[in-house]
Amino acid sequence: MDWNQIRERVLPLISPDEKELEQLQGIIKSIKTSLTRRASELRITDYRLETQGSTGQKQTMLKGASDIDLFVILKKSHISSYLLDTKKKSRESIRNYLAGLVDSWFVPALQDCQCEDVHISYAEHPYASAHKDHFEIDIVGCFDLKLEEIRQHGTITAVDRTPHHTRLIKNSLTSQQIEDVRLLKSFFITCRAYGDKSAIGQMGFTGFSAEILIYHFNSIECVFKNFESLKNTPIDFFSRTREELLEDTNFVKSALVIIDPTDPRRNLAASISERSYEFVSYKIDKFRENPSEEFFLPKKIEPLSVADVQGIPATIVLEFQQIIEDVHYTEIRDKLYSFGRRLSKFLELEQTGERRFGPVFFEVYFEPPEFALILACESSRLAETYRHKGPHVNEEQNVRRFKDKHPNAFREGNFYWIETKREMISLKDHTCFYLNSQGIQKLLRQVKLNRLSSKGDGIIGKKIFALFVREILPFLKEKKKF
Repeated sequence: MDWNQIRERVLPLISPDEKELEQLQGIIKSIKTSLTRRASELRITDYRLETQGSTGQKQTMLKGASDIDLFVILKKSHISSYLLDTKKKSRESIRNYLAGLVDSWFVPALQDCQCEDVHISYAEHPYASAHKDHFEIDIVGCFDLKLEEIRQHGTITAVDRTPHHTRLIKNSLTSQQIEDVRLLKSFFITCRAYGDKSAIGQMGFTGFSAEILIYHFNSIECVFKNFESLKNTPIDFFSRTREELLEDTNFVKSALVIIDPTDPRRNLAASISERSYEFVSYKIDKFRENPSEEFFLPKKIEPLSVADVQGIPATIVLEFQQIIEDVHYTEIRDKLYSFGRRLSKFLELEQTGERRFGPVFFEVYFEPPEFALILACESSRLAETYRHKGPHVNEEQNVRRFKDKHPNAFREGNFYWIETKREMISLKDHTCFYLNSQGIQKLLRQVKLNRLSSKGDGIIGKKIFALFVREILPFLKEKKKF
């Protein structure tokens, strides 16, 4: 199957139809009217309303995923009295100012439109969120900064760049390139490596990163051809060499470097996980070997059959339930990744540094309010004893101390050793011990542990286990990462 056939078959399935677009525009018009009326009542002037994101002027959204990002773009004069003597104080002052606008202006405007689940959300600054029909709505405040001002002095809020992003994409991409953006987004989603709900890697590719990849490489075919080299070939729209970019320690730490065309100091790919990138690269290789529309059409995670689980590594699945409502799912996701890293280290090595279960892989999957963590290693049971290496035979003083402490020490080769008996030998027992000794509620206050099993007992557990077996394990084996 060639690209033309794929485009012909896939695009009608992933592009919004006229009915969805009309409904979308109707809701946007209603919210803008409500915001304007409320602003008049509050005597707020010097602002403008613009839809940003894929549903705004860019029109790169996918079918059924037309979330509304409505920006209230404010003049800098709004905050002249909020700029204090230090940056820290100014940030806090501006945050409080925006919080006041959300509370007195954005939230009431959404309520006037009969939106559901109207609430205040938090990122760098607070914003208003809601639902209407099947659309998710965010109203965000930002400041009207010129492009040169951002490049020279930076932003007031992180989203001040967004209107410039919108204009760049709107003015640069052809209709075919917009279709390519949709195809690329759909490919990332099918790989489960898209956005902050990425199931492979802590953070996947964003919609804006997909747009910039098409903007830079001109087509999805060229993106695929150059994708593998992205890791060692930074994209910079300010003509700096790789060496110059890597002098910045912030860029060195990132798996990918794709410089924001509006801001030379910002790596728009900084949040993209290395695992997400490597998995997408692996899937691109598979697509190029055997092109098919299936790579662009997301599927539900189906249960495994008995045959699917033959010969797989040892696994432990932990299933959690969110117990505090006012917590964004990304905060719980990040804590689960941190917890997974620590638990993996505990399972890999004994306290004395000897191998325990060896390399341990973990991944997080979630469908709020449910979250799951899977860990995998070669075997579910250990030998009852392990050898601990002591001092070299020439270290006489250390040898005496070692033998005094361990009367059963023996010499083998040029070192003394002891045979240590393990108190626990199963993967499950080690995991339970760690959970109890560390205090799960101290580590993860926003969730409770519902289940612990080898293959997942609940719906979310069975999904992460199926995802691991069908998608992640073949990738790990082919890349010799597990």
